[in-house]
Amino acid sequence: MLGILRLDDGCLMHVLERLAPLPDRFNLAQTCKRMRNLANDPKLWLRVKSEVGLTPSRCANTSKVFDSLTEAVLASRPGDTIAVEGSQSVKNLVIQWPLMILGSNDGIEGNHLGCQEVADAALDVRASMRIVNVSITAHLSACILHRSGHLRVENCHLTCEPRGLGHLCSPLVTLASEVSNSKMGTNGCGGIMTVMDTHIEGGSRAVRCYGTGALSGVRVIYRTNSSQFWFDVDSKIPGKPLPALSCSPRSTIFKRDLLMVCDTENGTAKRKKDQF
Repeated sequence: MLGILRLDDGCLMHVLERLAPLPDRFNLAQTCKRMRNLANDPKLWLRVKSEVGLTPSRCANTSKVFDSLTEAVLASRPGDTIAVEGSQSVKNLVIQWPLMILGSNDGIEGNHLGCQEVADAALDVRASMRIVNVSITAHLSACILHRSGHLRVENCHLTCEPRGLGHLCSPLVTLASEVSNSKMGTNGCGGIMTVMDTHIEGGSRAVRCYGTGALSGVRVIYRTNSSQFWFDVDSKIPGKPLPALSCSPRSTIFKRDLLMVCDTENGTAKRKKDQF
């Protein structure tokens, strides 16, 4: 290890590029701070260029630049990070190995994934994955369909456009189950969905749980046009299902034995005893 540390950063970057992100690059990043910083260098990321193209500093390695997110996912390896900027069209994009999709622009709306056609979902997640700083819009379908693995959605904006069929659509759908079901496309390995600091709007429910897990750790901030959510769904922790999480400004949250009614119109929160 001491011998390889004598190399300069440029040589070490060439070494890291040839290592598999998981587990080789990850294991090497655990050895020291210098290796961790190099392993997390944005130059190792795959990039999806926007319509206006990437800046010169971001496209030095043209082999890592792709025209669409679908091409980037197909060319990726387990553990890769894919940086997205601009607007991209996706439909039933299946994620079969661990990945991270990261919006490279500072504003969430500048990193947009759109599903304009009727589909099961924009993203079909079947492995552990992180989605950070991305806006996803889906028409008559889910933004994200979670089947298995640990899915983390952080600082995103999910919009479902139901077109009058809001009772049939939800931005988030999880099928993760401890029981194998070929019809539902689950392998019985289970999974976890973690949503943090994410704005969700559209549809009658923010999330639909069709697997063996129930909602837990729910926190919501209701705003005029959308709601900001934090919650978890773990297929290994079944329980009494909570009431549907609504995305409307005026909604109800069950918390212990109290019923909290949040009204964004006057910025007040009223509480009354649960009568059920």
